[in-house]
Amino acid sequence: MMPARSELAFRCCCLETRKDVSIEYCIMEKAGSKKRKGPEKSVIEEAVSEVLEKGQSINRTALALNISRAYLAKIVKKVKTSGGSSYEHCPNIGNRRIFTTEQENMLADYLKTASKMCHGLRRHQAKKLGFDYAVTNDICPPKWKEVETATDDWLKGFMSRHRDLTVRKPESTFLSRATSVNKANVSTVFEKLNTVLQRYKFPPHRIFNADETGCSTVTNPRS
Repeated sequence: MMPARSELAFRCCCLETRKDVSIEYCIMEKAGSKKRKGPEKSVIEEAVSEVLEKGQSINRTALALNISRAYLAKIVKKVKTSGGSSYEHCPNIGNRRIFTTEQENMLADYLKTASKMCHGLRRHQAKKLGFDYAVTNDICPPKWKEVETATDDWLKGFMSRHRDLTVRKPESTFLSRATSVNKANVSTVFEKLNTVLQRYKFPPHRIFNADETGCSTVTNPRS
């Protein structure tokens, strides 16, 4: 028996809505998820001591100290494999870096130099630059080679490590205006402004901010 058209449409709508919500939730979970902080060094040392020196079971020790049983079993196995009697606490913070600190600083300097020359790179161009740089240094991950560009996760991490880089919408810039606004010209303007203020002693209510609104900088010659 076929359902009515309205019922069929309602079911399709519900399925489509659930699909959208699921996809949106997965994206939000990946973008804003935070890893749980691991146990403290003292807790790990006590747990390893209980298992290896006092002969306590991994399950009972993990339950008593409120840590993951699988995590404790991994630590104990690592200690036994190394032949030692204690565990050196080395938490794994962050993902594996593709570039060294020096290489990332060189990339950041290049991006800032290009921006100062009014040739700022877009997001996909920055990822392509990172991919080319990795290929040149023979450290390109296999995943990058498949898509021939760096991943969004790498760019996000790179931006978080270099807070002086920002993503902004580019604006059109006249060449004459870009070359005129430099340190020497700006310093000259403020020096003249300071001279005028000291000479005429203008009160604050007689100082106005004049821009180009209604005042064209390009004159039309008379015929």
